[in-house]
Order: sequence, then C-alpha cells, then structure tokens
Amino acid sequence: METLTVDDNTLSNILSSGTRRALNMMVFVKTTLLSGGMLYIDEIETNLNNAIIIDLLKLFYSKQTNPFGAILVFSSHYSELLDYIKRNDSIYVLVKGDNYQLNKLVNFSDVTKRNDLKKSEAYISNSLSVTSAPQTELQRSVVKSIINEIRNRRDN
Repeated sequence: METLTVDDNTLSNILSSGTRRALNMMVFVKTTLLSGGMLYIDEIETNLNNAIIIDLLKLFYSKQTNPFGAILVFSSHYSELLDYIKRNDSIYVLVKGDNYQLNKLVNFSDVTKRNDLKKSEAYISNSLSVTSAPQTELQRSVVKSIINEIRNRRDN
C-alpha cells in the first residue's frame, strides 16, 4: 500500500486559513494542557468559528482535560465570548484613556457584581461604564479622511 504524503504548500491550497490556524493552535493547546502551563493567544477569533473557540475554552475548564491547571489568556474583539467564561473575576477589559490611549486594565468583577447578567450584553450596552472601542466620532473622522484622500487622488 502506498503512503500519501502532503507537504505544507499542498495543505495551504486544500485547507482554509481557519482550519490551518485551528490545527496549529491545537498543538499549543495540547502542549499547554499536558504541562500545566500558560497559553497566550492574541485575537483568538481570527479566522476561527465560534464553536471552535468555545470547544477550546471547554478544554481549559474541564478537570478531565486540564488536570494540571493550565491557563489560557486570550484577547478578543468578540464580546459574545464573554458569555462562555465562567468567572467574572477572570475577565479583564482593556480600557481607553485620554487621546484614545489604552491605559487601564479593568477586572470585570470590579464593575459588575451581578452574575445573572449576560456578560456580552452588559459590555455592549456600556452598563459597565468602560469603553474600549473607539468613539463613533473618531470612526467617522477616520472614514471622512479616507474618503477625502481618495477623492483628492481621483480628481488630480
């Protein structure tokens, strides 16, 4: 029987970027769970389906799959992921300061004592009084600047 070998170039033509990222990430997840270490993932949602991220979170929550107390630290722009994190005191929000500088880390449990609230809704509604996203005014200003630059270049 002949063995089929597939090189990395062939895989990148066959598999989606999300599938490749998930497979690569799982190597680090497995190593971390087996060692009881810490895994840091920036923008965990990039190219991944929410179901994959939720399954990954469950691996870290389960005593069966995480017997050595491994820790997952991740950043995300998807507030919906907050709803899958069991403890409010393990959630931190990076808050913008003056001149849109991100300069303060706020623990979710310091700004809300209620566990009955859906975390994502509390965050989105700004009932926590923390803001980490740019102001609409700033967004409009940036978009307007881009439009003006495109018009200037087009008209010249």
